[in-house]
Formats: sequence, structure tokens, C-alpha cells
Amino acid sequence: MPEKAREKLGLKWTTRDERLLRAFGFAVSYGVSALPERLRYFPIAYQARKAARERSKLVGMLEHRPM
Repeated sequence: MPEKAREKLGLKWTTRDERLLRAFGFAVSYGVSALPERLRYFPIAYQARKAARERSKLVGMLEHRPM
């Protein structure tokens, strides 16, 4: 949240709060990247990514097939 918005709401934000937020963000980003793809995405997005990969493989096979 921007500093001016925090001031208007009367919220305190210390350097310790900032360090904790950044550490939490790092942990979440590392944790998510360690998950398998099927758990990282919503089911519809995972299926779309899977379909795109399969379509790409098929196109590649058709382009390199013997004539």
C-alpha cells in the first residue's frame, strides 16, 4: 500500500514490516515454483496449457513427416 494511503488510514509501516513482507513474498514465490504445473494453475488454465503443448507437438510432427 502506498505511503500516503497508509498515512491517511493511520497505519504504521516499519522497516521490519517491510522485511517480513519481502521474506514472505520470496517464500511464496519459491514455494509456488516448486509445485508441479497441475497444482500451480487453475484446472481450466492447466488444461489449456496442456492442449497447447499437445497441439504444438502435433504440428511439429506433421511438419517433419516423411513425404
